[in-house]
Amino acid sequence: MQIFCAYRQGIVDPETVSTQPTTSSIMANSKVEPKGLSVASDTTSSAAVGVRIPPAWLRPRSALGRLAAGQSLCAKSTEAAPPSLPLKVAYEPQPTKPKPVYATDSKKLLVSPRQRGNVLLEMIRHVAWEYSDIEPDYIFGPCHCAFFLSLRYHNLNPEYIFERLHKLQSTFQLIVLIVLVDVDDAHHPLKELNKFGLTQNVTVMLAWSPLEAARYLECFKASINKPPEDLQPEAGEAGSAAKKDQLALATDFFTALRVVSRSDAAALLSKFGTVSEVIKADKKSLESCIGIGSVKVSIFHIIVTFLGREDLRSTSLRLQKGEY
Repeated sequence: MQIFCAYRQGIVDPETVSTQPTTSSIMANSKVEPKGLSVASDTTSSAAVGVRIPPAWLRPRSALGRLAAGQSLCAKSTEAAPPSLPLKVAYEPQPTKPKPVYATDSKKLLVSPRQRGNVLLEMIRHVAWEYSDIEPDYIFGPCHCAFFLSLRYHNLNPEYIFERLHKLQSTFQLIVLIVLVDVDDAHHPLKELNKFGLTQNVTVMLAWSPLEAARYLECFKASINKPPEDLQPEAGEAGSAAKKDQLALATDFFTALRVVSRSDAAALLSKFGTVSEVIKADKKSLESCIGIGSVKVSIFHIIVTFLGREDLRSTSLRLQKGEY
């Protein structure tokens, strides 16, 4: 037990400890003293037995002894360690890059140098434009920009336009993507671009020729400073325009027959009101209209009757042959 306590205090090295008695103690116990031994010999032997081991021999040499040296494992710390509190560090916002501000002239369309050589620029004639170091392809307002994309180029580089739109650092209220449809099979790429525009708040507009794309840019630039009231038609004008369009369509429908003039079509529509009522009318009701005789009524009635079953050309040929 004493050896174990000495080991825990780091005094005894476990590599030198042995459970067998030491040689010196065995020799001292087994030594037979002669009968004629003097007192000096007893003193010498007792002094030899009382010789202490050098301290260097008792220094710990193993890893366990070195860990236990200089400290008592059985001793408990009476002083409680103060709780460690996290240090409060003031919040410092990360510096953000300033967003570029473009000095847009209200009379000029800003064009990126990437568009140099585009055929579209040669067709912009109604507004002035100039090259400028900008992120989008075109800027036609302080918060309005446009990108140009050819579907033929998009099929070769499908990630080009998406990377450019994601890298757009400036904040624009309106981002227009003008897509030039110059391929035959445009269903799948247009579906992908339309889905991207809906999710990323990008307006996708299609153009089937560079001239049409140039007209879009001219219209955007010319209308940028106009108030919304000037661009939206009034309710009365819209209703009258729609009514005029319906009247024009009905007149064109009746004048497709050579026997019906525009005045005859106007008379029929003024009396019956709609095209369906004119078709359902009988011969007597049609003859009551001003300017329409029995010959016109008979021809018109035959054509309208057989229009759902045969084409107009075959009906006209039968009329010429006198089959009706």
